[in-house]
Amino acid sequence: MNILIIKAHIHKLMIFLILSVFLYSNINYEVTWQGSGRVHSEFEWYTIKTENFNVHYHKDIESIATAGANIAEQVLPILLRQIELDSIPVIDIILTTEDEIMNGFANFTNTTFIWVDQNDAAIWLEDQKWLEQVIAHELQHIVWFNKVKTWLPEPFSLGYGGTPSWFVEGIAEYYTEDWRPYRSEINHKYNILKNSTSSMDPHHDGFSKIKLMAETYGDSSIVKLLDHRSKYKLFKFDKAFKETTGISVAQFNDHWRRTVSTYYYGYRSQKETYEDAGVVSKLPISKLGSLTSGFKFSSDSMHIAMIGKDEDDNNYLSLIIASIDTTSNNDKDKKKEKKKRKDEDKDEKEEKKKIKFNKNEIDFGHFHQSINWSKNNEYLAYSKYHYANNNSRVYDLCLYDLNSEKKEWITNDLRATYPVFTPENEIIFVSHTNSTSNLYKIDMHGVKQKKQLTFFRGDVQILTPSISKDGNELIFGMATEDGNLDIYLLNLETNDVSRKTFDESVDYLPIFDNDENIIFTSHRTGIPNLFKLDKNNSITQCTDLSEGVWGIQLDPKENLIVANTLNDVDSTRIIKIDPNRAIDPIETTFNKQFSNWRIHQPPQKIDFNEIGRNKVDYSNSIIKYKPLKNIKHVMSSVLPFPGIIGTTNWMDRIGRNMFSVSTGSYNYTLKNFKEDFPPTFFVFSYTNAYNGPLFGVNYFYNSNFSA
Repeated sequence: MNILIIKAHIHKLMIFLILSVFLYSNINYEVTWQGSGRVHSEFEWYTIKTENFNVHYHKDIESIATAGANIAEQVLPILLRQIELDSIPVIDIILTTEDEIMNGFANFTNTTFIWVDQNDAAIWLEDQKWLEQVIAHELQHIVWFNKVKTWLPEPFSLGYGGTPSWFVEGIAEYYTEDWRPYRSEINHKYNILKNSTSSMDPHHDGFSKIKLMAETYGDSSIVKLLDHRSKYKLFKFDKAFKETTGISVAQFNDHWRRTVSTYYYGYRSQKETYEDAGVVSKLPISKLGSLTSGFKFSSDSMHIAMIGKDEDDNNYLSLIIASIDTTSNNDKDKKKEKKKRKDEDKDEKEEKKKIKFNKNEIDFGHFHQSINWSKNNEYLAYSKYHYANNNSRVYDLCLYDLNSEKKEWITNDLRATYPVFTPENEIIFVSHTNSTSNLYKIDMHGVKQKKQLTFFRGDVQILTPSISKDGNELIFGMATEDGNLDIYLLNLETNDVSRKTFDESVDYLPIFDNDENIIFTSHRTGIPNLFKLDKNNSITQCTDLSEGVWGIQLDPKENLIVANTLNDVDSTRIIKIDPNRAIDPIETTFNKQFSNWRIHQPPQKIDFNEIGRNKVDYSNSIIKYKPLKNIKHVMSSVLPFPGIIGTTNWMDRIGRNMFSVSTGSYNYTLKNFKEDFPPTFFVFSYTNAYNGPLFGVNYFYNSNFSA
C-alpha cells in the first residue's frame, strides 16, 4: 500500500482517538443542568462537610440536604460491608430542585447528582421515601465503581471491564431496594407476555437476575465476581462471571429467562382474567401514555379526554378529546343492524352499533397523567410540563374550554397536578414544595389567589384525589413521613382529615361509587388490584388479577368502575368492574426452583426504619460554596502513538464550571508532513453554568486536522 495512504489512515485513527476522549469527557459526563440548558444563577450554593461526604445544595433546601447527609453517613458503611470494600474516597452529593425530574445518577468521579422534592415517587416506593431510596441506590453505584477499579485510569478501566448495565443496576436494586410492583413486578409481567425480555430496562431485569444469581450461586458469588482480576490485574466481567459461576453470561441469561417465564406463566394460570372481572372494551386512540390514568370520560359520556399517541411514530404525547359523532344517519345504521340478525334465532341479541368519534388534538408535549372534566362537561383541566419561573421545568395546570376551543394556564411555578372540579367549578389540586405536598383550591381561570386546604408539614406526598358527588368530601392517597401511602378523607366543610386505610402497601386512586363506598387500587396483593372500603370501614377485595388493574373513575352511566389494564395486548384496553364484586384470593403454589429468587434478599440488608434523618446536627459544618476552591479532576489520558497526545478534564464539584485541555504533537498529515519538527496542537474548552447566562469559551491552535 502506498505510504501516503498508510499515513492518511493512521492520521484518521489519531483524530478519532483524540475526539473520542474529548467528546467522552465533555459530553458523556452528565450534570443536572444539561437537560434543560438553564443555569439558575439565582441559586446560592452551600456545602455540608461530613466524614465521608461533601453534600452540595442550594440554600432553599437546607433541611433536605441535612437529612441527606445523615442518610448517606448511615447507609455507606452497610454498602461497603455488602461487597467487602474497606474504604472509599470522599464522595460529592449534589442535591437540587431546579427541575421536576424523578431521577438521580452517579459517575466514576465519586459524584452523584440527585433531584429531590418528588411527589409521584410515592407510588413505586411502597413504604419507603425518595430521599433514602435514591441516596442509597446512587451510593451503591459509587461503591461499585471503586470495587472494580484497577490500575487502568477511568473511564478506560470501566470500558475495558465491559460490565453489562443489568448487573450495574441490578446490584444497586438488590442491595438497597425491595422487590415491589413498580420495581420490578409489573415490568416483568409485561415483557414476558410480550416476549420482549431481551430488551428490558436494566433496572428491572437486572434486579431479578441478581436475585436469581444470589439464590443459585450464593451471595458470595457477587463479591467473588467483583474481586476477580486477570493476570494483568484488570477486571473483565465476562471472564469473571464464567469463573465465578461456571457458566457464560449468555447461558445464565437463558437460565434466567426460563426461570422467570415459568414463574409468571404459572402465576397467571392461577389467577382470574380481565374477562372474568368485567366487561372489556377499547378507547378510540392508538396508544395511551400511562397505566395509572391518561383518560377520563365526561359525566354525560359524550367526550373522552385521552393522553397518548394516535400515531405510533409520534415522538410526543398528545391530549386528544374524542367526542361522539351525533350526525350519523341512524336509519341507515338500523338497517345495517337488521341485516346482520339471524332469522332462525329470534332471541339473539342485536349487534351493538359501533360508536363513531370525532377526535381533536387540543395540545401536545409532555403531560402529567392527571386530567379531569368540569361537572357541566364544558371544561377540561390538565397538568402539563413547561418552563416556569427561572426557567425551571415543572408541572402546572391548564384549562381547555370546549366551546371556545381555547386553553389557558391557570397556575404558574406551583408544581401543580391532579386537578379536580368542585360542583361550583372551582379546581382543587396538589402542589408540592421541598418534599411537602398540600391541597389547594383556585377559581377556574386562576384569577383569584389560591386557597390552601391542607397544612401538612415534613416529607408528605399527596396523589390521585377524587371528590364526592355532593362536593363535600375529597378522598386521596397520602404518604406521610412514615412512608405508607394510604387513603385519607378530607371533609371540605370542616377541614377535618381522617385516615381510611392502614396497610403498609400502596393504596391510591380512590373513587366514590354510587353507594358512597370507596373503591381504591392497592398493591397489597403484590400487584395492583381493586378493593372496596364500605361505610363500616370494612375492606373487600374486588379483583384478583394476574396482570394488575388500576381504577380510574366511576362510569358516568352505571355503578361500574372504569379501570385501566396492563398494556401487554393493547394500551387502550379498559375494563368495567362491578364495585360490589367480591372474590376470595387464590393462594398460588410453585416449585421453589422457579419461585425462590423472588424472596431472596441480601444477608446484610439496609433497614431504613433505623436510619435517622436528624441523627447528627450538621449546622456547624455548613460553608458557602466557592467554585474555584472546589475544582475536581474528571479524567486525563495520554496517547503515545502517533505522536504524543494528551487530554485532561476538570470541573467544579457541582458540575457548573467545566474545563478541558487537549495538546500534543502529531507526525502524520498530508498537508504538513514534517518528521523532524512535528507540529504541535492545543485545544482549550471552558463552559460556565454557574452564574449569568450559560456560556462557553473555546480556543484552537494548529488543530485543523485534515488528511
